[in-house]
Amino acid sequence: MENAGTVTITGWTFLFPMDDGVEVTEFWNAVLISPSGIVSARDQEHNSTLEPGQRVGFGFAARGTQSGVPASFTVNTVVCSTVD
Repeated sequence: MENAGTVTITGWTFLFPMDDGVEVTEFWNAVLISPSGIVSARDQEHNSTLEPGQRVGFGFAARGTQSGVPASFTVNTVVCSTVD
């Protein structure tokens, strides 16, 4: 995740939808809050502040079958864009 804005982010929560029956079983470099439906994870103490242009990487493992890439992602209620 990259802070593409012009304001420092202090504390973040990342959300994305997963298909019914899919459950996140592990999240790294973030704290898992909700493992299914609308999955949510928040910052850890060491990566809670993101200056403009700064990035943080995280990942997860899940069980179940996802039909494709989640339809949307948000950080602190701001809709995010994806980069290939």
